[in-house]
Amino acid sequence: MSSQCLARPGSIAALLQRAAAADESAFMDFYDRTAARVFRVARCVTGDDTTACDVVCTVYAGVWRDCLAGVHEARQPEAWLLARAYREATRVTRARRTGQ
Repeated sequence: MSSQCLARPGSIAALLQRAAAADESAFMDFYDRTAARVFRVARCVTGDDTTACDVVCTVYAGVWRDCLAGVHEARQPEAWLLARAYREATRVTRARRTGQ
């Protein structure tokens, strides 16, 4: 979705909008407010703390890249983020099972 949607100041969506303007402190706030939930999703899917941490790193690196490219979900950012974490954790788990 476009970052043109107006977001409530201080909301997760507003932090993503600021991150899209290369505001690193906004991205750090976004991370601080959401990382525990992303880790829980990743841990639930992977069953392993170390792998879950790797998933968290991959997810946030991708989010940062997407923000700078102007690609992020402005209306439901938490759902977008958790779905992203779930997909990455599932991908990693499947790859591990198939030995890739």
